[in-house]
Amino acid sequence: PMFDYLESALTGRDWFVGTQFSLADISVASPFVNLMMIGLRPLPARWPALDAFLTRAWARDSFKALIVEDKKIAAAFTKINVSAEELWS
Repeated sequence: PMFDYLESALTGRDWFVGTQFSLADISVASPFVNLMMIGLRPLPARWPALDAFLTRAWARDSFKALIVEDKKIAAAFTKINVSAEELWS
């Protein structure tokens, strides 16, 4: 349901509010970076406007830098040989 809602809000537009990238877009695109880190993203065939939005948002220099840093952090976690329970306890 959430992806369907986001898709309907984006259909026919590039950004969520107005014609320019805004805090609303950052708020939606940021959590999707976490999903992307584990190999998930909305299916383009089912949610084409959402997929196109994420492609546009993540292509921005600010998101590119965020994604590079997040990938470094994710790589560091793979080097830690402890269980999630140990890591967060």
